[in-house]
Amino acid sequence: MNSPLLGFLSTILVLQPYFNAVEADSYPLHPPDAVDKLATKGLAKLAAYQAMHDPNDTCTVKTAIKRRECDLSGAHRIAYTNAVLCLQSKESITPPELVPGARSRYDYFFATHMNQTYIIHGTRNFLAWHRYYIYTYEKALREECGYKGYQPICSRSNILSTVAGAPPPFDIIPPGVGGGCVTTGPFKNTTVHLGPLSGTISGTPVNPQANGFGYNPRYLRRDVDVHSAAVRKTNYTHDLIANPSNADIY
Repeated sequence: MNSPLLGFLSTILVLQPYFNAVEADSYPLHPPDAVDKLATKGLAKLAAYQAMHDPNDTCTVKTAIKRRECDLSGAHRIAYTNAVLCLQSKESITPPELVPGARSRYDYFFATHMNQTYIIHGTRNFLAWHRYYIYTYEKALREECGYKGYQPICSRSNILSTVAGAPPPFDIIPPGVGGGCVTTGPFKNTTVHLGPLSGTISGTPVNPQANGFGYNPRYLRRDVDVHSAAVRKTNYTHDLIANPSNADIY
């Protein structure tokens, strides 16, 4: 066995106990599922690779830890939502000639995702694009609004058992039957300015522009899509990552 590969494997063995501890600490409210454990193995390999190729980098798997939203402490949760509210209160930097409906810094990210929707979904650059997109959003939270943590993740598999079962059609994603306007919590009475891209969502006014970039103020509402939830359970996600048949799935 060549020495670089031996060093790589040795680093993984040395770091694995650390990642086991991180895994236990990262999921205090919900035990790690199969996908969480798969991610822990991936982190160990990433750390070993970084130790060999960029050992002086200060941004490491030990310093940048993403936690599931449901496992954040009360103080951390408030710090995060305050940072989001901060972005929502900041003046828009989006050129009005491009997105006339934008009213805040937060809307920049809203508009960016809308603008790229039809070319970064169902494509092989889906994961890479969204990873960079989330990174820029996280960077804005930290550098523009003083957030000290990192963007938490939402593990849908841990909440799907509470969603009513439904046949999983893959060709349509109809709207759910959510609870309506958000009137409590940190995002109560939030005004959404942009979208929708189509007028098929019940109770949502059609945007004055076909591209959804016109000013279309309305309340923020909760919605649960049981059709999408039906195909996002842990066993499906784990099998997709661990046993891919081809690259087209990404």
